[in-house]
Amino acid sequence: MKDLLLQNAANRKTEYLSMSYQRKMSIALCLLGNSNLVLLDEPTTGMDPISKHFLWKLLHREFPATSKRTLILTIESSNEAEVNASRIGLFSDGNLRSLGTTEDLKKQFNKDFQLNIKMKNEDNKKLKSYLVSEIPEAVEKFYKGVMLQYYIPRQAFKSMSGLFTAVAKIQAFEGVETCLISECPLNQIILEILSQANKQVTGEDEYAI
Repeated sequence: MKDLLLQNAANRKTEYLSMSYQRKMSIALCLLGNSNLVLLDEPTTGMDPISKHFLWKLLHREFPATSKRTLILTIESSNEAEVNASRIGLFSDGNLRSLGTTEDLKKQFNKDFQLNIKMKNEDNKKLKSYLVSEIPEAVEKFYKGVMLQYYIPRQAFKSMSGLFTAVAKIQAFEGVETCLISECPLNQIILEILSQANKQVTGEDEYAI
């Protein structure tokens, strides 16, 4: 009970507890049996940040990477999934569309890095030509007004220094105001996978997580 901050509910009937406390109590009951397989449906829903922290700490202790026990859970937050899950499965239209580590999902679409560029004006033709010559593997995601975004696969460069050198050259290109490189967020990868899967099923660009 201490691990899930349930001490205040020790002498109270479950029916009188808040939904958050009831959810914690249900999780505690699931873990009592020390089962080899545990399934949890959106366990952090309705929890405050502190409660979430204690829950994930408990689950990591109960299901370490070296354990033969398995924890399967559904979760809404891609950030929580990326930090806590060893493998992530994506479902769309009742079918499993993808399964693997975060790195596996990124490799599936060659979208390891995200390059965001802000121009000083909307004239970006010269920059686009230069960027393609500098990073042929770069894939344009969108551009609107002075904003451009590209995906860059990790294999485009032999080292991170090569990537940073290319980004520095783009930053120094005439007309560029800012140029930022970052790892592509998992939620963006998820949307891409589910969107593509839905197109195959319905022919429409709609998706749900």
